[in-house]
Parts: sequence; C-alpha cells; structure tokens
Amino acid sequence: MKKCIFLFIVVSFIIGGCATTSLKQDYPTGKRYRDVFVLEDKRIPLPEGEWKIVGTGTTDMGKYSEVFLLKETNNHKFAGGVIIVSDTIMNNYVGYIQNTYAERKDHHYVSIKSNTRTERLDLWLVNHYIFSFTPGQRDASKEFLQYLIDNKISVPKLMVRSYHIITGKMLRSRYLRVEYYYNPEIEGFDLSREDNWGTSSWHIMKIASDPKKVAYVENVKKQGEIFHGKIREWFQY
Repeated sequence: MKKCIFLFIVVSFIIGGCATTSLKQDYPTGKRYRDVFVLEDKRIPLPEGEWKIVGTGTTDMGKYSEVFLLKETNNHKFAGGVIIVSDTIMNNYVGYIQNTYAERKDHHYVSIKSNTRTERLDLWLVNHYIFSFTPGQRDASKEFLQYLIDNKISVPKLMVRSYHIITGKMLRSRYLRVEYYYNPEIEGFDLSREDNWGTSSWHIMKIASDPKKVAYVENVKKQGEIFHGKIREWFQY
C-alpha cells in the first residue's frame, strides 16, 4: 500500500513537471497580447493596452495552470496586472468548497450567482488590495517578482482588484479564476501612505468621503461586470 502511494506521488510530480514545461513552452515569458488571452481552451478578456507574460507555472501537483500578465508604462511603472488560474487534465476535484472570501461584508462590490459547497461557483467582486512582495512557493509568482526586480518596475502597495471565479456545471473539475489588478497611481492618486488594508482611505468604510476614489472603483466595477459576462459566456461548462 505504501509503495502504491509513493508511486502515485512520484507519477504526479512527473506529470506535473511535464505540464509546467509545456506551459512555459506554449506561453513564454515576454509574449504579448491584446484584447483577449487564450489559455488552452479558455478565453479571457483583457483590459485596454498591451499585456505580456511575466510568470507561468502549475500549482497543487499540476492540477492548475497559472499565468501572470503585466501592463507597464514607458517609465517602468506597474500599470496593471492579470492573474489567471485554470484547471489542467490533472485536476480530479469534483465540485468545490464555498468561497468564503466572497461572503465577506467589506468588499466594495460582490456579485454571487452561485457559491455552494460541492457545487459550481459563479461569482465576482471588487475590493482594494495590499500587494505582497512575498512570492511563496508558486513558480509563477516567483518569476513575476523577479521580473519586477530585474526590470526595476515600480509597484504600488495598494491596488484595486476585480476578482472572478467560475467552475463547471456538467464537468465539475472545470475551474477558472481571473484577477485583474489596477494601479490608481496611473490616474494621479497618491498611494505613498497606503500600506495597511484596514486603515486605508480606499476601505469601503472610508472611501465615501472622496468622490474621485468612489468613481475610480465604480469604473473598475463597470469593467468587471463586462468582463465577467464574457468569462461566463466563453467558459465551456
């Protein structure tokens, strides 16, 4: 029995490693995209401008592919980011646990069509986000952070994020998560003092006093609504 378990783990690592190699070959660092990014059989809408791959990898023993896309300005400033996580043929999960993050009451906006344990998920939300420079063990995030360092890209601590998840209905192992990151500095906002999520002036409990920030978040919400409609439409259940 122990030998069988060990063999399964070894085989999983080998297949997972092959999946990572194939992913990096098909989606090499530096490859550029506009309007739509296609990851295997999934189409993901992109915000305006040119986006390039700055990190790829697999997670959870090859069950998920992960791709980081970056939009940068001519003066080496982070203009926006997209993180895409998608199932691979290695994924054998049947149904998904409830997304508790989406159930929190401190988001700027939440839309939940379905978020039930063991069943499909279909939800998205908007909130402010404090960027962490700790990559953890994920290959894609390590490559992303190394790219920022090597190219001296200026990244704000605070961003506004649009977060989307959808899973399969008939094929429950189908999974897609897309996270869009927006830098308010590009629109002239001062983020030099924004390093704490709870006390941030972008927090849902504080933002109402600044109409410009409210309008910025509203624009992210409007784009998120359009994008989620396309993500749902293009997703193969």
